[in-house]
Amino acid sequence: MGSTSDKIKGKVNEVAGKARQGIGKAADNHEEQVKGKIQEAKGKAQIAKGKVKDAVKDLIDKALRRRRFEKFRPAATRAFPGKAT
Repeated sequence: MGSTSDKIKGKVNEVAGKARQGIGKAADNHEEQVKGKIQEAKGKAQIAKGKVKDAVKDLIDKALRRRRFEKFRPAATRAFPGKAT
């Protein structure tokens, strides 16, 4: 699953879990409230998973861009990574 679909499914689960908790509270059904809390937590975990995937992808992209850039820098300037000439 991609990061966007993880975040979307997570948000759906989070909202459904909150609704389920509300229904359980209105019906005075403790079991339904607990199931809602579990579903909401599952949604939050899915959202976090999507954010982690985004962060890892960004790190990999940044590393690849840097590696491509290094190929074109003169050897004398590679000793100073902060300065590109």
